[in-house]
Amino acid sequence: MNIELLCQYLDWTDKKIRPLIEAIPQEKSYFHLGKEWDFRKLLEHYVNSYDYLWFPKNQSKERIKALSAMTLEELLDAWEESRQQFVRVATKLSETIKIHFSEDQLVVLARDDYFLAHSDHLTFHRGQLVRSIKQLGYEGVNTDYYTFLAETLAH
Repeated sequence: MNIELLCQYLDWTDKKIRPLIEAIPQEKSYFHLGKEWDFRKLLEHYVNSYDYLWFPKNQSKERIKALSAMTLEELLDAWEESRQQFVRVATKLSETIKIHFSEDQLVVLARDDYFLAHSDHLTFHRGQLVRSIKQLGYEGVNTDYYTFLAETLAH
């Protein structure tokens, strides 16, 4: 698995979605998505998903509270910072990594297995974000991996 290429893809997708989210007024960012989630919570979870790899686990609850207290602009800045830190750590990983999926659940994974799971997780939530943006009446974007490859690697 090409970790550097995957990190480029995450950067590419986030740069496509961020301007759409910036166009949404903060009051609309609380658009209700279901029983327990609204658009804002989904965005916070997406940002926090980048934290799994590098953020100290003993501070994760405080991080989640801090993300919830941020303005939309601050949350978008935290998203960029978290993704950049994720990339810095991701490109230097050994062949196996230990990930805390919860306070009491430590999992040891091969690096490639982790990145497959992480990429799938982000893709799932990115799809939810784009769908929600469309439900709010805004135009969505294509964040498909094949489109990324065509746009960035085609000669």
